[in-house]
Amino acid sequence: MNKLNATLQFSWIQSLRGSAALLVAFIHFWGTCVNYHYVNLENAWVKLIQFFTYELFNFGKIGIVIFFLVSGWLVPTMLQRKSKMQFLKNRFFRLYPAFWLSILVSVFYSYKPSLFLIVMNATMLHKFFGVDDLIDVYWTLQIEIAFYIFCVFLQQKKWLFQKAKLTALLYALLGLAFSLALLRYFTNYKLPVAMPLGLAVMFLAHLWRMTLEENSEQSKLEMRKIIAAFVLVFIPLCYLAYNHDYGHHEAWYRYLSSYAAAFLLFEIFRKKNMKNSVLQYLGTISYSLYLLHSVTGNAFLRKTNLSALQPQLGK
Repeated sequence: MNKLNATLQFSWIQSLRGSAALLVAFIHFWGTCVNYHYVNLENAWVKLIQFFTYELFNFGKIGIVIFFLVSGWLVPTMLQRKSKMQFLKNRFFRLYPAFWLSILVSVFYSYKPSLFLIVMNATMLHKFFGVDDLIDVYWTLQIEIAFYIFCVFLQQKKWLFQKAKLTALLYALLGLAFSLALLRYFTNYKLPVAMPLGLAVMFLAHLWRMTLEENSEQSKLEMRKIIAAFVLVFIPLCYLAYNHDYGHHEAWYRYLSSYAAAFLLFEIFRKKNMKNSVLQYLGTISYSLYLLHSVTGNAFLRKTNLSALQPQLGK
């Protein structure tokens, strides 16, 4: 097996997923520690951690973009190898049981939401109807669902592996994201830039994999042009969409650095075929960890006396 074929095997994917889940879990753990004053922000080490995890980068955003890249890398090929019904059945049992469990855990550990909120969240389509998330990480799942719908439609039209069609779709999604960012900048209204941008990242990963599998100089040259176009749109898009804090500590440069870090980590893991047994295990449970860490971890921190941890946390 040559080096290219080796890197196209997916032993590194689970380790990367595990890393992404840890990044998301850590940022929520750290945010709770800061919000509940379990750490002393005057401590030099705490300041350093805060700077790298929440100021220069956003570790949670890095993890989420990695998840988007992994979905774009894997899902279209999964659909190609299965019938449409097999694919949808597989995705349903992959997503919904753990998702429903996370809702039950949220209701048990957290506030008591209305029955309407619970039922709407249980569909996983609630954001399309303007209903709030029970758990803050749920917002990414609507983007995943939209990606599956796109992939099924493209497969039905036999466009899922046509690079010209996919490139046009990628540019259309980027154009939509840029237009929403522009409107967001001038109106100061929080328009949903994340949906088309997340989908663009997924289709970029799909094209990236197709390019590597084709392994031709012409294909690589075309991919470089696509990546260059993505970067040229993404930089001003970040400034337009995230130059104002809408309540989630938005900053345009942090989005830019976090997306860049996610792409870099993805490529390092892929090229080096990086594997780690602990990260691989976390990768196998990454979806459940992603859904449940925020509720269970935060409940533990709030209800546990952390005085024993305070010396290590900079108190």
